[in-house]
Amino acid sequence: MLTHQLPKLVRHSSTSAQIPKLLRVPNKFNNKSSASNVKPTFTLGLHHHPAPSAGHIETPDVFLPQNDPRKGLDLSGRTSALKPSLAPPLSTPRDTNYNLTPQQVEEIRSLRMNEPEKWTRRALAERFGVSGFTISLVADANPERSAEMQSRLGQIKSMWSEGRKKARIEREKRKEAWYRDE
Repeated sequence: MLTHQLPKLVRHSSTSAQIPKLLRVPNKFNNKSSASNVKPTFTLGLHHHPAPSAGHIETPDVFLPQNDPRKGLDLSGRTSALKPSLAPPLSTPRDTNYNLTPQQVEEIRSLRMNEPEKWTRRALAERFGVSGFTISLVADANPERSAEMQSRLGQIKSMWSEGRKKARIEREKRKEAWYRDE
């Protein structure tokens, strides 16, 4: 019985010696005199020491002598010609008008109540040159249209998975916490 367990208890030479560990990382500095004053030597080209201030392309007229031919020439304007032009804007900025006359307000309300499918907030905003938010402040939506939109939203929400439902509930909780400044 002892002979069968003996090979398991014997440690072989490959595992008997411990791997030596370095107590400290060797370096070329003396630990006593250079421990807090390490000054390594850097290779050339690693560090760039820029000038204290950037040089000017042209000298201002104030510093030029009276007989200098450059005096009076607007050389600063030449640098803008060398710069590339900016990319064109993706969309033109729109001038939003926030002022509506009482007649326009009445027209918006009547259009929104009578033809809610045709005159949505976006369509009314484009027609009167205001934002959709301004339209929502001026006129409420048609009650039948609101009920139809709520039922459509309910159909969409009924197709959500459990994960999406939980994510929406968590988002609402976070919004409420933001409003409470938590």
